[in-house]
Amino acid sequence: MESEHVVISNLTNTIDRCYELIETFMFDVRFEKQNETKLRLLAEETLTFLKDIVDGNENIFWIQGDKKNCDLEFLCKKQLTPEKKADLLSMSSTGKNTSYRGFKGIIKGLFANPDELSSKWTLTDYQFKVARERGTKNGDEIADELEKTIIASLADEIEVSIENDHIRMVVSKRF
Repeated sequence: MESEHVVISNLTNTIDRCYELIETFMFDVRFEKQNETKLRLLAEETLTFLKDIVDGNENIFWIQGDKKNCDLEFLCKKQLTPEKKADLLSMSSTGKNTSYRGFKGIIKGLFANPDELSSKWTLTDYQFKVARERGTKNGDEIADELEKTIIASLADEIEVSIENDHIRMVVSKRF
């Protein structure tokens, strides 16, 4: 089942509608009670995280799946022109955006700088990379931050992909 799509330009003003969408989805697919709390928490953390990204952009949020497999989907149509991006990056001494570190920082960076992503980023690939770097100071810090991230702890997979000027994030949970 695919839920209604909610258009978001300011998440603070539409967050209640997103929560209603989640409740309706759980009712419609006859979600099991023990899984409702997990999905609510995952959705709440995902939406809270997205607050920094959505403002000023054209965004769509929806849910699809069934009572065993659920995807929280977010589509952002980025409004940053190449000229504006170049202007912003020219302010950095390296010419690159260096503020995106750690799990949350990387995802925020993908939305801010979609050109730096080849086509897809996944939580599984990131976890594998972090595991390889464990034992180094930087690797241990990143692993620590990842373990503390509620979204990464609750989700089975997070995928961020870019096609043209659309950035899509899918947070998947299997029950």
